Amino acid sequence: MSATRFDELSVTVMRVINDRCNQFEAALRAGGSPVPEEFLSGLDPDARAALLAELGAIDAEFHAAGASGDVPRTLGEYTIVERVGGGGMGTVFLARHKLLDRRAALKVMSPALADSPVARDRFRREIRLAGQLSHPNLVAVHDAAQDGGILYLVTEYVDGVDLSSLIRRDGPLPAARAVDSVIQAARGLGHAHACGIIHRDVKPANLILGDDGVVRVLDLGLARATDPQLERTSEITRTGELLGTPAYAAPEQIRSPAAADVRADVYGLGGVLHYLLCGEPVKGSSFSRRIPPRLARVLRSMLAGNPEDRPDSMEAVIAALLAATRRPRRWQWTARIGVVAAAIALSAVAAWPHPPKVEGPPAGAAVDPVATATAVADMPVSDPADYQRRWAKALGLPVEFKNDFGIEFILVPPGRYRIGDPGDHGPVVNVYWAYYASKTEVTIRQLRALTGRGPLLTYAERTGAAGRRVAYGKRNGEWAVGAGRRWDDAGPEFALDPDFPAINLTWDDCVEIARVMTQRASDGRVYRLATEAEWEHACRGGRDTTWCHGNEAGEALGLHAVFDRNDPAAVVPARRANGWGLCDMHGNLQEWVGNAASGLPGPVLANERVMRGGKFNDKPPGIRSAARVWEPRTKPLGGLRLVCMVGD
Repeated sequence: MSATRFDELSVTVMRVINDRCNQFEAALRAGGSPVPEEFLSGLDPDARAALLAELGAIDAEFHAAGASGDVPRTLGEYTIVERVGGGGMGTVFLARHKLLDRRAALKVMSPALADSPVARDRFRREIRLAGQLSHPNLVAVHDAAQDGGILYLVTEYVDGVDLSSLIRRDGPLPAARAVDSVIQAARGLGHAHACGIIHRDVKPANLILGDDGVVRVLDLGLARATDPQLERTSEITRTGELLGTPAYAAPEQIRSPAAADVRADVYGLGGVLHYLLCGEPVKGSSFSRRIPPRLARVLRSMLAGNPEDRPDSMEAVIAALLAATRRPRRWQWTARIGVVAAAIALSAVAAWPHPPKVEGPPAGAAVDPVATATAVADMPVSDPADYQRRWAKALGLPVEFKNDFGIEFILVPPGRYRIGDPGDHGPVVNVYWAYYASKTEVTIRQLRALTGRGPLLTYAERTGAAGRRVAYGKRNGEWAVGAGRRWDDAGPEFALDPDFPAINLTWDDCVEIARVMTQRASDGRVYRLATEAEWEHACRGGRDTTWCHGNEAGEALGLHAVFDRNDPAAVVPARRANGWGLCDMHGNLQEWVGNAASGLPGPVLANERVMRGGKFNDKPPGIRSAARVWEPRTKPLGGLRLVCMVGD
């Protein structure tokens, strides 16, 4: 069956096909010999033909990769657990480090290709290119090695689902979620482009949505370096058969892979956006009516057949998507977006020479464009509040807003800083996007407003109903686990005010609360946990000191933090705000973050997640801006602070 006919199947039928493909592959992994014809019952002829083609491809890929028979059970310091996928030049396995007992993803070069000099060069190139990159929206590379002639690449293992599987499972996404996913991917790809690397195979299956809400780009198997020092093997493009995935490959890439530039990735990302919105790849030049008109115009520019008609950078894509999806109160906002995005990309005060292709204001509308943009500054800044206000003005956004559930959010401007304590020489983090963070930890009152719109059970509530004691409360003057404790109940000895932060939350609870809030909010925003880099940037408040106020743990610290006590603060905000206007990031309750920062030691066990900020009974060192611990994701130890992007 042709790809076109497959794409014309309904989303419902695609889901059935996907489920049966999963069953077929599971049978292969279990060592069986499944017969494709046994999976065809109940389908019409078109669906049967489509499923047979899919099952044949799975069977061929599985056996060509050698599953696990041609790969030893151990490679270097890693023990192979199971095969989780394949593509490009090899097979991907879930593995576990022998000493650290930490999961990782191992991309192993197919043994069948090991004797090919071109294939080995191509795989080494992937390793070399991946090693140049470090960004929250790219799958982090940990190591690369060779064992017994087998080349393999070690990356972080991300708990989550790729966007192709997500759409097949759940159907098309709301516009806000689709755009948020694409913007995150664009940030990662923009970083790769800034490092001189073009992906060339941008498609839904190569974008993974982690359980932490972060979209990461993976698989640089077809990437090409624009720097001759990185791309030494010129024969790779000329002799390789892999030209990208046809449904997402730009026309010029199909004609001449070596000629593809960053605009080919823009085209692929446009195809991803269409897939997320409609549940199917692009067919022809017409778009579904379900796509909002302003967003359709941006999508049409990303998918232009002539690369000259596309946005010429990922920064331009981000700016165009923000302008198309924001609901401005005046036209000036839209006029400013492209200028600010350019400043983020160039880190310079200059107007953009190639503005993104976005729809302008109606004829005769008053326009007051910003002639110069605010540059992304190195932290610290002399006046954090002024820097924040200038970014808010340039973006045409308020410094603060309150959502449907009464949660106040504060704008955190972009910035570069060295993560960790002063003098530690930690890695430099470039947070080149603005975002909103909740002013305080989410309170009991605010969480009640959310649960009032529908059911939402936390881990403590579910396990408590089963008779297990997992959540904390006050008993005989001390904090201990007990029955009946939950996010708004610490026991009769310690009555919680409605403006007390919600307690006894697990990492999984926080991810679920953010997901449910995104669904139930009327503002169309996508809420999530902060990345660790975002959290520390927000906590510092424009400073580079040990705590947000300075380096002295004296009386001034007590004005900004709740710490070294047996009882948490009664309500929030409990202490003074930092330079951005955020409160209680030091002490009070530990806060879960979405993912560990690159370049720092991470959780040792697979089920652990990072917590930041310290808590009410910690000493001053435990509540530093850089203080971090990791705990089991299902342990109800933390509070919740949410973020959302400025374009949501």
